[in-house]
Amino acid sequence: MPVFMEDPTLSGLCDRIETLQRDGNDVETRPSEDLRAEAVLDPEIVPQPATDGTRTLGDTDNVFLTGATGFLGAFLLDGLLSLTDARVHCLVRQRGDSGEMESIETNLRRYGLWRPEREERIVPVPGDLGEPLFGMIERDFDALARGIDLIFHPGAVVNLVYPYSALEAANVGGTREVLRLACRHGTKPVHHVSTNGIFPPGIGLCEEETDLDDLAEARDDGYGQSKWVAEKLVREAAARGLPVCVYRPGNVSGHSESGASNPRDLLGAVIVESTRLRCTPEIEGWRIEMTPVDFVAAAILHLASKPAAQGGTYHLANPDPPPADEVFDRLEEQGYPLERLPYEEWLQKLDAAPPEVGSPGEVLRGASPAAEELWEENIYEDSNARRALGDGGPTRPAIDGDLMETYARYFARQGWTEAPVALQETKRRG
Repeated sequence: MPVFMEDPTLSGLCDRIETLQRDGNDVETRPSEDLRAEAVLDPEIVPQPATDGTRTLGDTDNVFLTGATGFLGAFLLDGLLSLTDARVHCLVRQRGDSGEMESIETNLRRYGLWRPEREERIVPVPGDLGEPLFGMIERDFDALARGIDLIFHPGAVVNLVYPYSALEAANVGGTREVLRLACRHGTKPVHHVSTNGIFPPGIGLCEEETDLDDLAEARDDGYGQSKWVAEKLVREAAARGLPVCVYRPGNVSGHSESGASNPRDLLGAVIVESTRLRCTPEIEGWRIEMTPVDFVAAAILHLASKPAAQGGTYHLANPDPPPADEVFDRLEEQGYPLERLPYEEWLQKLDAAPPEVGSPGEVLRGASPAAEELWEENIYEDSNARRALGDGGPTRPAIDGDLMETYARYFARQGWTEAPVALQETKRRG
């Protein structure tokens, strides 16, 4: 599938297949030398010396947020509106006939977060993460830079199929423009959301303080490569004096209390389809790394409010993911009978089943993930995060039966799967 996405024309695909047959590999894979060349920050992006110290979330009046129409971005926006009195300037790309504010409202409603009384503090900023200056004219970009104090940058195109070339504009170019904004007309600290996807599969223990240069040759997927380059740019800006924090979440799962989940999440799609098909895939050694979105958002906002936490790198992925069998056992306790099948057999059963339009399972069809995309055999050390969150920060929710019940109820309410017998009986008794 990545080969097809590089050049989705019949002639282009034929040329690529011929090249692969001749050379035996994908010559379009971005080599590490090219990645390093991509990770060069424009020389004019230099922060101005701060006269009043590094701003934190507690002393800001105007925040700039990318990714507000995404999953994590929705919960960050909700947290910013709940925890502060700040105005939140949200970069939003126009889609069809929908206005920017309508897109933000629709996304917040999707996850049960819309509060009309807070609308006046949301400032839609028309723009495109994949364009220079976000597609703005110079005057508007300057005005934005003068009007904000702090930046949160979770915005990115998340796609495990697309090649680097399809993701570079938004994920790399967008980060470059965020850093440009941060250094123009005063210095704005940047809270950059990276990913555990910068680490290669099978590395084992992944440390927060890993040297990024050691990972330049590690990933061969476009998404991991684009996020590596983006984080490298952020590091370069930090070396020039820009205050930054870097957060690396893993699989961001549904809200631990409401169950609100991302319909485009790969792991969530596997869980939903497993409950629908009444069978689960078996992958040797598989541990399900998932972290509820409310914890991820609360952790980022807590760390952004602490002066002592500024400048750090924080892993927010689950450092002790439970075995997949335990997670599926918890789902079985909710009333789902789940047969264990070899992964390839499970994929065949998925392909043979009638598709559910609008279900998360749509992300699996036509681009079935390899087993290593579900379990990369990595563990993410989080000593920086645990230490910084130990002083009044959020507590990571347990991946237990209660959480699985919450998710099962949400999946059923969305119509993604049938409510299990146990939950139906609970509803009747209530």
